[in-house]
Amino acid sequence: MIKSKFSELQKTKFLGSSYFIIVGLFSFIHTLLYTSNYASRDLIILIILSLPLIINKRLFYLGYGLVAAPTLLIMLILFVFLQSPLKTDITPPVFFFGSVFFILGLLASLSLINVGTYTKEKHRFRIL
Repeated sequence: MIKSKFSELQKTKFLGSSYFIIVGLFSFIHTLLYTSNYASRDLIILIILSLPLIINKRLFYLGYGLVAAPTLLIMLILFVFLQSPLKTDITPPVFFFGSVFFILGLLASLSLINVGTYTKEKHRFRIL
C-alpha cells in the first residue's frame, strides 16, 4: 500500500512539473523561430519552470504550487469573463482551447501542492 502510494506520488510529481516544462519549452521554441531577441529571457523562464524537478524538495513543490495555483485561477477567471465568445469576436474553439489551457495549468499546480503536502515518514498529508 505504501509503495504504491509513493510511486503514484512520483507520477503526480512528474506530470505536474512536466506541464509547466512543456509550456515553457513551447514558448522557448516559438521565440527561437520568430524572434531571437528574447531567447535568453525564455531560457531563464524554462529553467525556473523546471526547478521543481531539479531541486526535488517537498516544500519547494508546495511553494511552487501555492504560487502557481492562485495566479492561474485569476488568469482563468479573467480569460473567461473578458474573452467570452458572446462579447468579443473570438471563436468558440479558441475560447475552449484557452479555457482548457488554464484549467490544465491549475490542475498541474494543484497536483504540485498535493505532492508538497505528503510526508514519507508518517505516510500522510500535512502542511509543514
